[in-house]
Formats: sequence, structure tokens, C-alpha cells
Amino acid sequence: MSLRTAFLLLCTSAATLAAQSGTCPAVNWTVHTNYTDPATGLNMLSAITGDGVQTDGSGNTVYTGSIFNCAHSNPSYDAIVQTGKKRSFSISLANSLGNDYQRFPPSGTMTGGMLKVSNIQYCQNHGMPNGCTFYTRLGTSLTAPDGTAYQVKMENPNSVAVLDYTTDAAANCPYTTSLVQVVFTPGSLNPSGKDTYVVTPVLQGTNTGMGWVAPSPAAGCPSASLPSGIWPAGVAALVQPTTGNSYNYGQYNVPFQFVIQNQ
Repeated sequence: MSLRTAFLLLCTSAATLAAQSGTCPAVNWTVHTNYTDPATGLNMLSAITGDGVQTDGSGNTVYTGSIFNCAHSNPSYDAIVQTGKKRSFSISLANSLGNDYQRFPPSGTMTGGMLKVSNIQYCQNHGMPNGCTFYTRLGTSLTAPDGTAYQVKMENPNSVAVLDYTTDAAANCPYTTSLVQVVFTPGSLNPSGKDTYVVTPVLQGTNTGMGWVAPSPAAGCPSASLPSGIWPAGVAALVQPTTGNSYNYGQYNVPFQFVIQNQ
């Protein structure tokens, strides 16, 4: 296990213990089945879907998570859901964007137990208590049918709201992964009276007026033919963390929308 992976697991374990002790604020985390992309206005079918065990009035799955801002020498302010044994979520890998490494996932859909949006309290911690839009990263923890652990990541190196770990270079080939946009509205300005975070990936690609085309591949990636795929895309990478370097299992279009609110 690499030091980076160990550190991520340590942060996640600390968040779990804090949440169990009641010292981290609980949040409702809603996973939407479809949404309208805020930048393009396109209707998107989410690739990250819930288990349907608990739903809102529109049929979207609701989980209970926490924000890791509790007493700690170096809080990450990450929003985290850990589903436990009786709950899960799914990520579809149906829309492949490219695979320079010629390693392929064991399944087209993988189930997960952890979702993480990095440093979700960026606005409050940077003098913007009345709300703002910022860009961060997405982390997940997944289990393949054979029990092997994987992660789907959006680790764009231009993300501003990141405290807990550095970019995994393996995640950014052949394309730089998407920024994760968070729109924060405080409860004082929200009709619900609750602090609300709307989380979506920034869709990549260029609209030529006659269709969407792929962005340029990232510099320094292994030589490969231009990847195919569906554009615009929420570019995410499937990574298997191992001892030493992580292994890239290709990149995929992974649109999603989370709405996270304090309870």
C-alpha cells in the first residue's frame, strides 16, 4: 500500500470514528438519477446512482453522511458518505473515453461504499459565508465482483479546494479529469433554511456548433490513438490503488449530481 493510499484510508477512518462519536455534523446526501448540467443546460443521466433504500419525493436516493470538520489537528472539511453493509451505490462504466494502459475493469457497473467531496466548506473557510462556487475533487471506494478494491476519481490538478492529498498522476491519462463544481448556498439565503451544496462535474469537450468533440489528451500520457467516447463528458478515471504506483483502468463519462444539506 502506498503512503498516499494509507493516508486517504487514515482520513476516511478518522472521519468514520468522528461521525460515530457524534462530533462531526451529519448531512443528508441525495444522489440524483438525472439532472440539468448548470453550464451547458443539457439533461444528463447520472452514472452514479443510489440503492433506492431511502428516497426523497422525486425518487432520488438519500444517504446520511458527515462533514469532517470536527476536533482534529488537521481537519479536511471533506463531505463523506460511508454506506455500511446494508447500503451501497453504483457507478456505471458503460461510456468509455479511452484506455492507454490496456487494463480493463472486471465489470461494467461497480458498487461502492464510500463517496467523498474534498473540502466542501471551502467558502466558509475563505471568508465567503454568503455562498460561492468553487472547484474540488471526487473520491470513491468501490468493490469489484471478485472483491478487489477500486476507486473512481476526478482529481483535476487545477482544483482549488483540496487539503488532504495530492493528485494521482495515473488518474489523468489520457485526459485531465473533470473539475468537480460545488455551489454553496447558506441556510440564511436558502428557502429550505439549510446549508446546501450542489455538486456536479464540469463537463469537458468543445461544442463546434455541429457537435461536441473531445479535448486534447493530457501531456505526458502513454502514446495511444485518440480515445472514443461520448462528449461532453464528466471525465473520471478508474484506478486500482496498489503498493507503489496506482493502475489506470481507463477513463469514463461519469456525470452525476449530489445535493448535500445539513440536517
